[in-house]
This record gives sequence, structure tokens and C-alpha cells, in this order.
Amino acid sequence: MTNEMLAPFMALVGIAIPVGVAVLAIGITVAIGPRLIGLLRQRAYDRATEGERVRWVLRLDPAAAADRDAAVRLIAALHPGGRRGVSAWASGWPTLELVVRWADGRARFELVAPRQLARSIETSVAAAYPAAELEPLEPGDPASRTTVLAVGGEPPEAGTPGPTAGFGAVLVELLVRLPRDATGLWQLRVSPLPEAATRTPDDVPGMSEMFFDSFLGRPARPLPSAAARSHAPRQTGPAFSVTATLEAGSADLGAARAWLFDAVAAVGTLRAAGWRIEARIGGRAGPM
Repeated sequence: MTNEMLAPFMALVGIAIPVGVAVLAIGITVAIGPRLIGLLRQRAYDRATEGERVRWVLRLDPAAAADRDAAVRLIAALHPGGRRGVSAWASGWPTLELVVRWADGRARFELVAPRQLARSIETSVAAAYPAAELEPLEPGDPASRTTVLAVGGEPPEAGTPGPTAGFGAVLVELLVRLPRDATGLWQLRVSPLPEAATRTPDDVPGMSEMFFDSFLGRPARPLPSAAARSHAPRQTGPAFSVTATLEAGSADLGAARAWLFDAVAAVGTLRAAGWRIEARIGGRAGPM
């Protein structure tokens, strides 16, 4: 009798379970499928353009180097504004690299991007720095013995008071102390984001601004007070995800590694401006 009473219920359960599993599978596919496909297409694009990246050296005159607005305009103009593709499948956001290379006691500023962005890079630099020289470089042989300091962290929260970090001057002093015959690279790997990020115009200095400060050897701008930031109007602009690494190459790998231990303390000065910073030798940089 009990089995006969439960039979209709068990039949409904037998139907509901496959239907529920099917609905759950469809829901997961709808939620995750587009993102997974986007990641796979981005990876295909990165692989297709890896061998087609061009390196430029950027030379600025002292007057242009002191123009902060020009640096901000250049960073904003480097955003491609949309996905690029090399085939129907390989489509994604092109990654750019901003590099300060120190060798033989001299520093130079380099831009690295896929070849298909060459015209955009030249136009952006000419608009931000009309008198600048942008020269393509021949591919060079990578250093055979290098060690890397990976930097990760989060920028300060809006309204966080604090003194200026002075990171640019610290980085320049650090590069000057490189071991003899060693080379150093301070590299930002910049990945455009599809949606503009909301920020305040006089917020704390970002990584890109501090990069230009370090390259141009200029002092960092002072941070505004919390009250001033709280009343500042909100603005939108191009958004990027940034990973930062500091690389040292030398025949004496021990000396290069010892120099990077000093760099850990130098990068830690960003905490004075409210950054949450982690630096690991031999690690992998996380996005900021």
C-alpha cells in the first residue's frame, strides 16, 4: 500500500531530477560560457601576436618631461578602445608594455606593443609630446641570466590621507646602484579593460603616473587632503589592469639577486602613500 502511494511521487522525482540537472547545466553554460570563450579567444590572440611585437624608444626634451598632463594624455590615448583581432577566432585586448631600461649607466624609456597598433602608438605619442622622438628598435637578444622581482598590490582607497610616496626618486636611486655591467628593467605590463573606471581627478597617484615620475626623474605630486577628495567631481576614463616587475640581468647572478633584495625595500616605500604592496623575488606579478 505504501509503495503504491509513493509511486506517483517517485515518478515526479524521477522526472524533476533530470530536468533540474539540465536547467542547472544550461544556467552554468549561460553564466560562464561567454567569459570562458572570451578568455580562450584572448589567449589565442596573445599567442598570435607574441612574435609580432614592436619595441620603440621614446626620447623627450626636458620641457616635455615636466608636463604631467601630457603623460596622462599619453596613457589615456594608448587605450585601443576596443578588441583587436588577427583572425575570426583570435581576438582580444592588446597588451602594452612600458619599460625603463637601465644599462651602462644610462636609462631609456621604451614602449612595446603588437605591430598592428604601430600607427596608433605613433599618433598617441605625437599628440601628447609633439617634439618627442619615437624610434623603432631592432629585436635584441634577451639576457641569458636574469632574476625578477614581482610586484603586486592594491592602490589606496579614496579619501586615504598620507604623504607622497616619492617612488620615482627612489627608483632612480635604486637603478643608479645597479652592479657593474648589470642591466635593469622596470616594466609595467598594461592590459586595457573594456569599461572605463571611475576615479577622482586628484586622487592618489596611480602606477602609470609614478612610472613616468621615475623615468623622468621628477618629484611626485603631493596628495590632496581627504576633505578635498571627498568633494571632487567623479570622472570616467580609460581603465587598465597593470602588472609590475623589476628585472636585473648580470653575469654575476648573486649580485643581481642581492640588488633585488634592496629593491624590495624601495618598492615598499609605496606604502607611505597608502598602497598595499607585496614584492616577491622570483614570483609572479599580480594585476593592480
